[in-house]
Amino acid sequence: TVTDAILSPGCRVFGQVTRSVLSPGVTVEEGAVVSDSVLMSGVHVGVGAVVTKAILDEFVDVENGANIGNQKKLTVIGRENP
Repeated sequence: TVTDAILSPGCRVFGQVTRSVLSPGVTVEEGAVVSDSVLMSGVHVGVGAVVTKAILDEFVDVENGANIGNQKKLTVIGRENP
């Protein structure tokens, strides 16, 4: 389900996305919920994970069942340098 969101080409959404912006190549797995967030290119949100009011850098991998962010303040997650 996608509501009030902007999805770039190549996004795959099997969960729920609300009031968010998804860059190219983002995957939101089954049962995952993304709301009020910006996900950069190549982000993977695992099965049942929740991302709320967050900005995720390129190629961040959110593990299955993880809970990122909250409604009270913005959370920013950067990727690790190789």
